[in-house]
Amino acid sequence: MTRDEGVLDFAVRSVRLWLASAVATGIGVVVTRLVQAYAVAVLIAAPLTGRPWDTALWGLWLAGGMVVARAVLLWVGESVAQTAGHRVTAGVRRRLLDHLLVLGPSSVATRSSGKLAATLTEGGAALETAVVRGGPGRLLSWAGPLSAALAVGIVDPLSGAAIALALVVAQTVGPLWNKIGRKGHAQVFADIAAMDAGFVEAVQGMPTAKAFGATGRVRNRLAAQAERVRLASMRVLNALFTQMLVSRWAIAAACAVVVIRVGFLAADGRISVVAALTVVLITLVAFTPIDEAAKYRHASMSAPMVAAELDAFLAERPVVPDPENGRKLTTLPTRIAVEEVSFRYPGRDEDALSEVSLELRPGRVVGLVGASGSGKSTLVSLLLRLLDPTSGRITVDGHDLRELSQSHWWRHVAVVSQDTHLFPGTLRENIALGRPDASLDQIEAAAAAAGLAAEIGAMPDGYETTVSERGTSLSGGQRQRIAIARALLADPAVLILDEATAALDGRTEQTVQAAIARHARDRAVLVVAHRMSTVRDADEIVVLDNGRVVERGSHEALMSSAGTYHRLVHSGVTQ
Repeated sequence: MTRDEGVLDFAVRSVRLWLASAVATGIGVVVTRLVQAYAVAVLIAAPLTGRPWDTALWGLWLAGGMVVARAVLLWVGESVAQTAGHRVTAGVRRRLLDHLLVLGPSSVATRSSGKLAATLTEGGAALETAVVRGGPGRLLSWAGPLSAALAVGIVDPLSGAAIALALVVAQTVGPLWNKIGRKGHAQVFADIAAMDAGFVEAVQGMPTAKAFGATGRVRNRLAAQAERVRLASMRVLNALFTQMLVSRWAIAAACAVVVIRVGFLAADGRISVVAALTVVLITLVAFTPIDEAAKYRHASMSAPMVAAELDAFLAERPVVPDPENGRKLTTLPTRIAVEEVSFRYPGRDEDALSEVSLELRPGRVVGLVGASGSGKSTLVSLLLRLLDPTSGRITVDGHDLRELSQSHWWRHVAVVSQDTHLFPGTLRENIALGRPDASLDQIEAAAAAAGLAAEIGAMPDGYETTVSERGTSLSGGQRQRIAIARALLADPAVLILDEATAALDGRTEQTVQAAIARHARDRAVLVVAHRMSTVRDADEIVVLDNGRVVERGSHEALMSSAGTYHRLVHSGVTQ
């Protein structure tokens, strides 16, 4: 998909041959209906006109053959549609996911998780139905009745013209009604998207809602959203039913005119009984493609709106752009320097960080402490290059971090935060997330360093134990230690521990701290913490207050100075 290509054009382009195949099989189905109508007419007319029974038998065999042929064509058409639909959905979702990864976590954090999930999962599905089902259906809704009109016109041009006129009326009134009610349609789709997002967020926030007794309010909010969808949908449906009524009247009138006319023509002997019956039977099935296309009318109406929303999403540019031909480090970094860095969030009047400087080197552990809101998380985001400094710079061996390839830099950094995310799969897969090619011995060593070996060994399936979504089948401490084992196995040049041991008991924390100390012998470690036990042995402790570095030094030196760090420790903020 090119940058200037819309997602709807991309979806159509990706399955053009499949769509052509779907249309071809659809036309084949139309032909079998026309031939079957003639065959059934021969079968019925044979005993009425005194023709030999072998003529009726020929009609029976031909009609049966058309039924079998149509069944085969319908099976082929459905297989084509299923394959094309998978290609559209997979292609669109892959494009959306790739772009989401380009936008990065900082862009995701500002979005409603429910709306984001709905965009990623439902956007491709909506376009699949519109493109794969609705597109060929719309074409066949014209081709089928026109073929019938031509076939009938061979027998009686006036009857063929009546069918063609009914087709034009039936196919024109729909788009005209849609154009008039476009605003109402857009409102329905917007309300449905909001309701879907609300349900996703309600499910995600269910534990919190229950804990605070807010389930009733959540339910009422969802009920209000559903009511808005119902009211808007009913207004659109009323208009749709009116349009359908006009279409049905046009079709019914045309059918009545054709049946009456060929009846008189047959009675006067101007056409044969077989011809009259053929015209009547063709008329009965002439407008079937219109009914089949109507099944996907809603998806076809919504496709441009869904595509516009997806195009707007794909047009967004990342907050932190990845440089073209970004520099790559040829050796492990030996010095990461934060140089007079300031950062201000968009729309804020004050800096989150102001002229912060610190240095990370292999073999040194730097502790970062401060009260909530002091800027610790912002500094971590800057080190990960999820954000870029407003002023100042971060350098890696003298190179500005903004010049490095993001993916290359992220391979040198590992983060363990208090909020640990585990993926569905096995314990082995989760620990080896950063190094999927790691051997079992290496995985076991990382687990042992994180204090997990004994617990995993006691599980029936060991390292092949299945982890549920978000790791809910494990305790908080176990999830935290898996994240630590994952980081240790990745063996990064820079290890950032953001409250990484907060969920661990004292003994396990000592085990993990010892493993981290061993890791720090040739790696740089930044420990962000509230608990003194986590940072007291750090080579340097940097204290942040309102985005500024107010103190730095060892634990003993900072305690003896009786400054901010001393106050944080004794106030219980760092303990």
